[in-house]
Amino acid sequence: MTADLRTALAEYLQLRRGLGFGLARDEKLLLQFLDYLDDLGHTAFIVDDALAWAKLPGPASPGWLGMRLSMVRSFAAYLHTLDPTVPVPPPGLLPRRGRRAVPYLYSGHDLGALLEQTQSLKTPLRTATMRTLIGLLAVTGIRLGEALAADDSVPET
Repeated sequence: MTADLRTALAEYLQLRRGLGFGLARDEKLLLQFLDYLDDLGHTAFIVDDALAWAKLPGPASPGWLGMRLSMVRSFAAYLHTLDPTVPVPPPGLLPRRGRRAVPYLYSGHDLGALLEQTQSLKTPLRTATMRTLIGLLAVTGIRLGEALAADDSVPET
């Protein structure tokens, strides 16, 4: 049975990659899921197997376990389009979201101390750049990656 599933997985990955998805992690985990089915000797895809496999790592974060099940769910949805008897695990069996870190909000005193520390940088240009960057982050609330990726060039028309 998993030989057919492995063929279907290759087609599923090819289709999704054709749509622009990388899926390196998905491929690795879905192959592990098929190996799990092989080890069990199961001849049909069932929701209980998907749920049991997703919980296998044991002491893992709920977000990680939910992501594992979500990958199997997406693959099962693809299989369901080919064979309507293939069950699709319902959403919400495992929570997918992890907890986000609580952002640290700098006080005015903290910002002043950061700006003061820029005076110890080696060159005036570096000092001015870091002061500008810190000020931009503080005033706008954008993330560092967004600030560093900012492009002030004018697009050609």
